[in-house]
Amino acid sequence: MNGLPDRVRILQNSQNPEELEKVAESLASSSNENDLRSLESSFSNKGFLVRLDPSQGQGLEISRFRKVLLVLGRNPNPYSTKVLLAMSEDDQIRKEVDRVDVLLEAAAALKPLPAERIPLFRAFGEDYFLLKLKLLVDNGSPLAIGELEQEILTKPSEVEDESVVSLMHRSFVPHRTDESLIRMAEDLLQESISSELRTGLFESFFDFQSRHWYGPVRVPPEPADFNAASTTALRELLKLADMAKNAPISADLKHKVLGSQTTIKRVLEQRHT
Repeated sequence: MNGLPDRVRILQNSQNPEELEKVAESLASSSNENDLRSLESSFSNKGFLVRLDPSQGQGLEISRFRKVLLVLGRNPNPYSTKVLLAMSEDDQIRKEVDRVDVLLEAAAALKPLPAERIPLFRAFGEDYFLLKLKLLVDNGSPLAIGELEQEILTKPSEVEDESVVSLMHRSFVPHRTDESLIRMAEDLLQESISSELRTGLFESFFDFQSRHWYGPVRVPPEPADFNAASTTALRELLKLADMAKNAPISADLKHKVLGSQTTIKRVLEQRHT
């Protein structure tokens, strides 16, 4: 069971989903390229995917597929990225939306995000746009945030600005004190983005309307606490707030930005007393 040939035979022949999952996760976490090659070969086999997640009669079953792929996604071995890239070009993967969702989730699972994984996000279009934004924000590493900026700047016309703003409210708010995300917002505000996106950015960093934005959900997103932010992040937030003064946004939103700006200044002053 410990040798590669034994594990390959299991991948090729076993009808036991639990056994397949155990072996596949072992290979997915391996630092050995040959192990990852064996897993790559299995993923290209539809029979393997069916044996890993037998149908329960209620649509596509991918629970074990997801577990294995997330282990692979967190593997820092460069060949893990090659496996993910190969899967992104596989028609049987691409035609199943749920599998693509998991593939993108796995692509964003490694922090910091390697440059070699950027093509995975560009391989899928408007149907996955909002998911890609969420995953890139959650990853938060410099390359992920850089790709996030590019995705927003090249947003497909089929994706409505309103949907992107809603995503900002859900995903940016809990990360509003992340330095790289603040700097990205500063960059975006200097570009020719729509008034809706411009408003959404300022709202996500300086406003919070839980009921209006999220509805009656049990556990809504919570804004990151300015008091817990780094001094550098707070200074960047002040720069971002200054950009609201001459921005084409509502007077009410400018007032809210000013209120947050006052709070941030107070936090900084307390740190220097």
